[in-house]
Amino acid sequence: VGSSIDDQRRSAEDYQSQIAEKNAQLDAIKKQMDEHGAILKKLDDKKKDSATPGLLKEKDALRAQKKEKQDEIQVLWDEFKEANKKWKKNQEEWKTYKAARDKAYEAERERRRAEQKAAREAELAAKTPYEEEMDLCDYLVNYLTTSFLAEKKEEVVETKAADFSGFEGTAMIKNKGEDDYLSLGGGKKKKGKGKKGPKGAKGGKIILAIDTIETFSLLKLQPPATVDAVAATVEELKAKKEYFSTLPRGE
Repeated sequence: VGSSIDDQRRSAEDYQSQIAEKNAQLDAIKKQMDEHGAILKKLDDKKKDSATPGLLKEKDALRAQKKEKQDEIQVLWDEFKEANKKWKKNQEEWKTYKAARDKAYEAERERRRAEQKAAREAELAAKTPYEEEMDLCDYLVNYLTTSFLAEKKEEVVETKAADFSGFEGTAMIKNKGEDDYLSLGGGKKKKGKGKKGPKGAKGGKIILAIDTIETFSLLKLQPPATVDAVAATVEELKAKKEYFSTLPRGE
């Protein structure tokens, strides 16, 4: 019995030592927990003073604004696509209208050209063929006749002798303003300037203007070089006019 009690005592002491050991371990663990708790408390305190929560809130606000702007952009894009459809439709209508307008303008221009052509053809049909050439012939005939032939005839008339029989002793005086007078029966003839040749002629040769020479060239005729050749040239011009009057149109 005594050994049993000792065994129980030793067993009890052994349990107590084990309990003391476990308590010591628990104290150590508790100390570590307190240390860790202090660290966690410091971290919590730091989190309270950190900018992270504010930044997170700002991030959420910006995300909301972004979503709002994206929705606005989508609305604008939809409006643009609708407006673009209308613009394309308007462009097609404009092209159709422009093509019809240009076609109408071209038809109007063709009509006016046809009218003008018909008017010119009618005008030409109403005119005498080679009328301008015949007018040039008349112009040159008139020019040569009045400039050279008429003055030549006047000279011939002036050189004829005058018959003054029956007026012996009588003085014949020209009208006032004339250059000279004749006196008969002892009267004297007043001297005057000599008679000049035709205008445009010098020493029997004719000096023609360049335009006149070119006019002869158009008619394919030679201009007269002397006063004596004027009459023949006039006849050639008259024959040329007669030739033009017999030509049909277009030759």
